[in-house]
Amino acid sequence: MVILRDVTRVALSAALIILGFGVAGAIIGQVSAWMLTGLLGVLLLLAIRRGLRTVSSTPDVRTLREDAQTMMAYGLPLYVGSMVTIMLTQYQSSVLAFFKPERKEKDSAPHFPAASNKH
Repeated sequence: MVILRDVTRVALSAALIILGFGVAGAIIGQVSAWMLTGLLGVLLLLAIRRGLRTVSSTPDVRTLREDAQTMMAYGLPLYVGSMVTIMLTQYQSSVLAFFKPERKEKDSAPHFPAASNKH
């Protein structure tokens, strides 16, 4: 799905830019690729679920809600951990930019242009 999303994203963004939509076309291409592959993923999930339901005649078939709850139980801690990492990285960059030493002379102590986003 990731490869399909990336190919769709490049194709749509490039086509819309060539057609004259500029930056708006690039953004529309990005968002459309995410939406199209997300929709395709949901359709594939539902088709697979429907296929499993017809093959399995046991009353033990799990519902989509139970599957979603299981996925959330495993995925939510990973999501929260990655969000904390992103926030801490941003915080660390901000603190580094705030406390960066000022450069008074050419041979003075180094300063950190990456922290202040000024090159």
